[in-house]
Amino acid sequence: MPSVTAARPAVRPLLRQLAADGLRLAEAELHLARLEFHVLLRRCLGAAIFAVAGFAALLTSLVILAQTGVAAVAPSLGSEVIAGAAVGVAILLLAALCALGLKRMFRWEAESVIFGWLSPPDNQKRTPRWTN
Repeated sequence: MPSVTAARPAVRPLLRQLAADGLRLAEAELHLARLEFHVLLRRCLGAAIFAVAGFAALLTSLVILAQTGVAAVAPSLGSEVIAGAAVGVAILLLAALCALGLKRMFRWEAESVIFGWLSPPDNQKRTPRWTN
């Protein structure tokens, strides 16, 4: 009859291997999270630079366009106050459309466990447009 202890593997080497594998997995996960952090930081900095430059250009152009629009519409509406209100409402609608477009800027799906909480849940992820 074969020995029972010969058929079973030793537990201590398996536990050592499990600990080593767990350590390697944790190190790899931290490395992946570090890389994803740098990608996210670069994206945020780029978005902030574009947002500041875009806001300055938008503010300048809106002031010029608003003044021009009020001057152009005032003779047909009969009053500069009514023309100013009409141009102001049009600019507010444009700002609302821009705010809706900002939601698309920060779509990001993380791969690591550490940054996984930044990704949307699986039931809210969008399928790529090129698939059916």
